[in-house]
Amino acid sequence: MAWKEEAVGELILLLQSLSLQVDSTDTWRWKLETSHVFSVRSAYTVLTSESIAAPTVAVTTPWHKQVPLKVVLFA
Repeated sequence: MAWKEEAVGELILLLQSLSLQVDSTDTWRWKLETSHVFSVRSAYTVLTSESIAAPTVAVTTPWHKQVPLKVVLFA
């Protein structure tokens, strides 16, 4: 439970630095592309790159399944 409280504290710090603008519309921007448009290629590149400093979840590859082989074959 302590990690949740820490995460909430970090979120509050992030939100305090934001300023809302009434006269502009909300948009989604993908920061990994210069066009700011999402692409599967850029997401895959980030997931498979070794330059990620400290991943929050230990994943060997994005396609790694923690499911028994019997279940995968049955599915």
